[in-house]
Amino acid sequence: MSRPSKPTELLLLEGKSHRTKAELEYREQGERALQVERELQESPQVKADKVAHAEFLRLKRLYSTIEIVSALDQQAINRYCLELSNVARMQDALSQMSGDLAAADDAEARERLYGQMNRTSAAIHKGVELLLKYEDRLFLNPAARIRAVPKTPPKEEKPAGIAAFMAKRAEG
Repeated sequence: MSRPSKPTELLLLEGKSHRTKAELEYREQGERALQVERELQESPQVKADKVAHAEFLRLKRLYSTIEIVSALDQQAINRYCLELSNVARMQDALSQMSGDLAAADDAEARERLYGQMNRTSAAIHKGVELLLKYEDRLFLNPAARIRAVPKTPPKEEKPAGIAAFMAKRAEG
């Protein structure tokens, strides 16, 4: 897997790049085209959830200074906040189940609780993994968008073969 591309601003700040000025300018135009000048909007589900709401506000403050994160990312950010809240809720449920497990007397009840705990944990991990893959494929996160920006400007097509011969002959 290739390394994600750095934004052009970062390349200019570092002062080193193997790209030409034309390539850097072309990439910078592509990055600017992906920026949206709208503020992040919180979804009603996030607003209703106390943990998710607090995380959204924290991320909004952090992202206010980063140009590459914009209103295009609000779906991913809202999902992240809801998932974070869901994971916290599920961890509380797992803690409760482990308390119930200690209090369980018979082997059948313990086996049932172990099964519930295992399924709950697996569902959390599977959901988070699926969301991350989905967001990456649809360019819903900043790193994926930077990778989507063309690295080089389009090359001028030069005539080849007989067309090149005829063009040279016409010039000379």
